[in-house]
Amino acid sequence: MASSKKDSIVREFLQQSGHDISYFLYLNILINESGCWIWKGFKLPSGYAQTKVRTKFKTYFVYVHRLSYMFFKGEIPIRRQIHHICRNPSCINPSHLQVITPQKHRWLVCKQNDSPINDNYYQKRLIKQAKKVYLNTYNATKSENYFRFKETIFRVLFR
Repeated sequence: MASSKKDSIVREFLQQSGHDISYFLYLNILINESGCWIWKGFKLPSGYAQTKVRTKFKTYFVYVHRLSYMFFKGEIPIRRQIHHICRNPSCINPSHLQVITPQKHRWLVCKQNDSPINDNYYQKRLIKQAKKVYLNTYNATKSENYFRFKETIFRVLFR
């Protein structure tokens, strides 16, 4: 299965380094009580761990949870994302990582966060879907359209 350019660079890096990568990961983690392997190295403001991967000509920054998943579990399919089951972005424990689609990942993150921003995102999306359903199925006068539109939105949001 094809993968992204960075994933192929990580794969090449893992093949060249062999088992040294497990020692590298071991030196840079703390294991907490929930079983998370917390990365001690560089982290982005969002909490995701990053490290440098050097090739012959260039240096790349890669997410350590992706590197960990590829080392311990294997290839990440194209157009898939890694989800932290433990909700800790700096965790690199492969048993806490799951490969899912971007749509499912967005849905899980929104469901876990329960923030009004995420709720607004999905409400806007549902209203957009309701408009499409309305425009495709109803062809009536303007006054009837308004009430049917409200009914359709209500059905989509509260089914």
